[in-house]
Amino acid sequence: MKRIVAIILILPLIFASCGKEQTPEYKTESYRYERLDEEKRHLYDIFAAALAQHEDVVRVKGCSYEDVKAVITLIMQYDERFFYVNSRFSFTEEENSSAVRFDYLYDRQTTERMQEEICRETASVLAGGKDLSPPLRVMYIHDELIKRISYGSGENETDIYGALVRHTATCQGYSKAFVYVCRAAGIEALTVSGDADGPHMWDMVMIEGEYYHIDLVFDETDSLGFIRYDYYGLDDEEICRYRRIEDDVPAAAGQEFNYFDSCGLCVTSYEEAEELLIRKLAPDDHIARMRADDNYDEIVSTLFGDGVSGGTIEDIADMCISGEHDIQYTLNDEHHIITVHLGPAEETEGEE
Repeated sequence: MKRIVAIILILPLIFASCGKEQTPEYKTESYRYERLDEEKRHLYDIFAAALAQHEDVVRVKGCSYEDVKAVITLIMQYDERFFYVNSRFSFTEEENSSAVRFDYLYDRQTTERMQEEICRETASVLAGGKDLSPPLRVMYIHDELIKRISYGSGENETDIYGALVRHTATCQGYSKAFVYVCRAAGIEALTVSGDADGPHMWDMVMIEGEYYHIDLVFDETDSLGFIRYDYYGLDDEEICRYRRIEDDVPAAAGQEFNYFDSCGLCVTSYEEAEELLIRKLAPDDHIARMRADDNYDEIVSTLFGDGVSGGTIEDIADMCISGEHDIQYTLNDEHHIITVHLGPAEETEGEE
């Protein structure tokens, strides 16, 4: 006999939220939600509405503790909106229903204030990319969050408040913020948990019907002052070369919006690498990125030297920028990616 899950306490949606003039309506992740059966989806909706209202107790009929636990676990693990909710809950069977009691990390007034701050920051992030196509808007969100967030520990380091408002986060905060902002823009995205020489979290995003992996933390280069795209638009095969997925996620097989493929930044020889560097370093931003699909070691040793003799990068830089300059570069040996940036030389102490 099919069980019917019913809510006893009707909850009007009056909780403080972003006005529509501030940011688009938040779009709930569809992948994990749609994999729930009908009863659990109904429970999810009930609990999400209650948590949004900061309600302490919800009474339900016709559901077991196991069902309640499974749904609440899913919400706490994957719905980044509810950063203010303690993962602990109680389940009490009563005469005609069961009572589910929630616990909160902050009082209602504090939560409302924090949510308003998140709304303002989200609207600020999205404002500059509102007229972009969906593929370019995903890249814009990637870039904007990397510019705004610094990797580090601190209060709320693992949630969207720490990332979007305090601008400091660990991998969990980065990935949840990316998902939150994407969903506010109507873009399907989800977090991914796994191992990358230690526990790590990154994201998947849907672009024109295909999922891609994106890792903001691994693309962040705070100390160098430029953004990488080494982990932008990867498929499963590429992302799993040096990390392991430990989560229920959809397949990522798309390649059209891999950064290097879509921008024509793939080389197979030193000659192609040199030509690309000259072409990309000369404009005002003085930055070049490439992926060496073949002969990576040869290209790197020729450009940057082999420890015995110097490389050709200084001669190439002199062709592209006049005056004193510094050469900054990063090498991604895992994915054969080279990023080079030219900037004005920094004065050292004592120089006049």
